[in-house]
Amino acid sequence: MFEDVNISRRLKDSPLQNLTLEIFFDTGISLENLYGKLYSGLFENFCTTVQTLPLSQIPQIIRESDPNLKYQPIYRCEDNNHHVILLGQHSLAFEHLSPYSNWTDWSASFYPKIKSFLELGKIKSVNRLRLRSTDVFPVNVVEKLNINVSVNQESIHTAPLFVSTEIHIGDNKASFELRTSKFVPKLFGKNIQCSLTINSSKEFNDKVLLSFDDYKKEVELLHDNNKRVFWGLTEKLYGEEDCQ
Repeated sequence: MFEDVNISRRLKDSPLQNLTLEIFFDTGISLENLYGKLYSGLFENFCTTVQTLPLSQIPQIIRESDPNLKYQPIYRCEDNNHHVILLGQHSLAFEHLSPYSNWTDWSASFYPKIKSFLELGKIKSVNRLRLRSTDVFPVNVVEKLNINVSVNQESIHTAPLFVSTEIHIGDNKASFELRTSKFVPKLFGKNIQCSLTINSSKEFNDKVLLSFDDYKKEVELLHDNNKRVFWGLTEKLYGEEDCQ
């Protein structure tokens, strides 16, 4: 559906609110031991304070048995460049908050940390990679997107919407959520009238730990897929004058 989309473009004013890379994994050690072994490679020289999130108050045995809690982060750390690291018993995430800089610089900051994480020797397998991006707009842009939202052949693009769908790009899964009006999360601000969240993911069924270069290649493919979905949906929204 989006394989032939031009992804080389870059907007002058990016609507990107946040971009998050998540790694879901299995390990044979406790979260406390994992945190201790990963501290120097992840958090040291990154931020001054590592925050312990409220979820830590829930016993681990309960978190492990609840699929809604199992992959949630326990530790959070943010630097001065709007970069965030999140660590849980089965998840490691890197998040770039607004204002967004660029993929090249940001990925260069987290790839060495992923390499250290994989070389720790305590990770049994990586089950899934997911890249999530959220773009926000101060006006309802649905009618300008490359999507038709209608009921009985009558357009409802001006109505409050929450549309979610899944697609496939090659061997990977992708999905997007489109929200307008009252369905836009309040955390984005009261002036935001539309949000577009795109998820690209890669699942690994074999319980075998691959090399860092293999995972890096998959992350780059996920990034390309997110851009394919974004530009495939917004090709009528932006013109050449909006791009660098």
